[in-house]
Amino acid sequence: MDLPPMKIIATLALFVVLVLFGAVYFSSGGAAHQANPTSTTLILQKNSTTTAGSSGNSTTTLIHEANITVSGKINVSGSGMHPISISFYRANPNRTYSTNIIGPASYAISLPNLNTYDVVVFWAGQYPWQKGFVPVKPAVWQFDLGLVNQTNTTYNLNFTLPNGLINVSGRVRMLSPNITPSGQVLRAPTQVIFKAGNGMKFVGNIITYNITSQTNPNQTSHQYIYNASVPNLNTYNVTVNWNGQYDTKGTCYENVTSIYTGVGVANLTENYVC
Repeated sequence: MDLPPMKIIATLALFVVLVLFGAVYFSSGGAAHQANPTSTTLILQKNSTTTAGSSGNSTTTLIHEANITVSGKINVSGSGMHPISISFYRANPNRTYSTNIIGPASYAISLPNLNTYDVVVFWAGQYPWQKGFVPVKPAVWQFDLGLVNQTNTTYNLNFTLPNGLINVSGRVRMLSPNITPSGQVLRAPTQVIFKAGNGMKFVGNIITYNITSQTNPNQTSHQYIYNASVPNLNTYNVTVNWNGQYDTKGTCYENVTSIYTGVGVANLTENYVC
């Protein structure tokens, strides 16, 4: 008896399904099973989507974003100086990415991913000559933005800057003869003046201390002490002004003093002779 064509096709399809099922069943020891799903990692430069693999396997796509937003805070130790900008240097190809510091020493910048950067923080003080930068220490500051499935990361910085103002103090010694036999002072220093190259002046007033001789109570000497707050990182012309008898005035000392103190230094002693 001849079967209709459609019945022949249906019979053959049923036969194939039964044969395949039997093969899987008996090869597994009498129990049909499904293969365990596996994960395949794909490293991509651009965004992609997770897709299902063949034969029940799953494909997990890890995304390396093309650009990463790096942000953080810059914590500075030392008074009078502050960070003004931050730069990220990439060697290959040679590119520089910079941004200004915003708000309370914070920054945010977009950088190409999968690169190693050197970081430099530029800083400034209250005075025009107070400026510089903090270079990178490779073992600490270099990093690789090999981020996966992320669009931002935090990178906080901590470093110490020199103090903006230095407390400069010392003695001014008056050369003899400066006292008459009767004990009158012929002249006494009144001010120590630090003058910067741009004309700015910083004055330290002098305090006079009367010191009585331990061997002769009737004999008194004078000690002149000054104290001035002077901006760091500059060279100054220093003068000592004095007042004398009969309303006389003058300058008895003029020299050059450089004030370049490192981090952690807030006080400096400079003695002058008049």
